Amino acid sequence: MSISIKQADPPALPPARLYLEDIEEIVSIFRTLVDRVPNSGGEDPAMQVTCSIGDHICDSVSDLPKIARLAQDLEIEVRKGSTAIKLNSKAWCSDSYLHAFVLDENVEREAYDRVMSIFKKGASSGVA
Repeated sequence: MSISIKQADPPALPPARLYLEDIEEIVSIFRTLVDRVPNSGGEDPAMQVTCSIGDHICDSVSDLPKIARLAQDLEIEVRKGSTAIKLNSKAWCSDSYLHAFVLDENVEREAYDRVMSIFKKGASSGVA
């Protein structure tokens, strides 16, 4: 029997005001990292991007301004097969969280660090 220490989840991201170009950068980071994961099956699944604000969902960052001017409840997910990275940012909660599925912990850490730099840049602007 083997005993190991569970890797701690990355800390929450700070409150930040995110602009459309920040969200585009986050989606680009997620796309790059999800695409790095090798496909285990024979068929290469299509990459899907989902953005939602409240109960409105779209599959393109460029559609976000059409569904809301101010994002009180923003979710961004990039998925390819069973691999996904998701960001949850809620204005009523002071923290935002990044979740990764089927990613190596080094890739997950890279995603967190890159998104954290965007949040730090927007932290001085206010809440998302």
